[in-house]
Amino acid sequence: MSHARLTGTYLLGPEAVVVIERDGEPALSTLGVPEEYAARLVPDGSAFRIDGGVLAGTSVSFADGDPCPGGLIGGMLPLARAPEEMEFPGGRGLQAPVLDVTPAEEERFRTLLEEIRIDPEGGLLDVEGPRWRFVEWLTRQDAVIFHGSPKADIEVFAPVRKSVEIQDIAGTGNLAAVYGTPSGLWALWFAVLDRSGLEGSIQNGVLRWTNREGRDLDVYFFSVHHEYVGREIWRPGTLYLLPREQFRPLPFFPGGPDSFEWASADEVRPLKRIAVEPEDFPFRDQVGGHDDSAVIDADRLSDVVLSHVRGARRIEGGLELAIAWDDDVAGVFDDYVALTANLTPDVERRLVSRSAADATLEVRAPEGFLQSFELSLARRGIDVETA
Repeated sequence: MSHARLTGTYLLGPEAVVVIERDGEPALSTLGVPEEYAARLVPDGSAFRIDGGVLAGTSVSFADGDPCPGGLIGGMLPLARAPEEMEFPGGRGLQAPVLDVTPAEEERFRTLLEEIRIDPEGGLLDVEGPRWRFVEWLTRQDAVIFHGSPKADIEVFAPVRKSVEIQDIAGTGNLAAVYGTPSGLWALWFAVLDRSGLEGSIQNGVLRWTNREGRDLDVYFFSVHHEYVGREIWRPGTLYLLPREQFRPLPFFPGGPDSFEWASADEVRPLKRIAVEPEDFPFRDQVGGHDDSAVIDADRLSDVVLSHVRGARRIEGGLELAIAWDDDVAGVFDDYVALTANLTPDVERRLVSRSAADATLEVRAPEGFLQSFELSLARRGIDVETA
């Protein structure tokens, strides 16, 4: 049976999902994944089930049509066929350098792991040689959770969200939690990327694919707004090693399989920390560029609206903002609501009252988003009243 109508590239949020036909069967992967690692799509009633890799067991349903216009992953994540002429950003399908650990390295790495276990007081771990090698080796021991940061002096991580994840279609990106990952190389990205000078969002992540012999392959993607590709966007940072038992993996979507993003709802004290340099990040010269003009426009419009906020208070499930209404706000408000709704579909913004000089805006969102929003207001000198 031919599955030609299903083959092609689809969009899952901002990322691409690829369906190919292999050995007479449909198979699913993402950009840059070697064909042998594409996960089989096994017929399951009127849909398919992913067989292999980190998404194993997840259902995929496809809409009628030739070619297929789209479908759903896990019954809730929408797929839409990508336009044929669409160009996708680089920085996808990245694989870590081969790690063949020498006996001397193995001994040195195990000594470092023992130091983490016997002296978990958050101090600096002295790692010699190319640090990515120890980080990748430690990842394979399933011993810690990694968190990358430009800050070198974090003693306690609080479960407070300080940034916003856009297009959080899975509902796991804006929690009030400490975030981390069992993938050390992914966390390195957050340690050495200098986000202070970047506009737009960053796109990044890792997926594990499994071939039919049971061999795993971790495939990464890293991307910034295209205007910054090739620029000096790096800085020294710190890779924190956190206690694994305090974290739980987040699903790709509610009820779905576990992702490489883990979270803790409680305060977390680091076991150890590693000082890292941009040269320690093995994908430094492979970062791709995506067009984030919509995000940059949304940020510009948000600045106009937030610059007119006179006060804020907590309400059930959200915030109520008192806005000084004038021609500047009126001129951007509809575009502000439309753009931000597309970027943050888990956030509701509603103008509940308006006069010639004043307006009231309600923002209802996940707690992590609200925490980040409150920090943004605080930077503008606006304190949020609580009941």
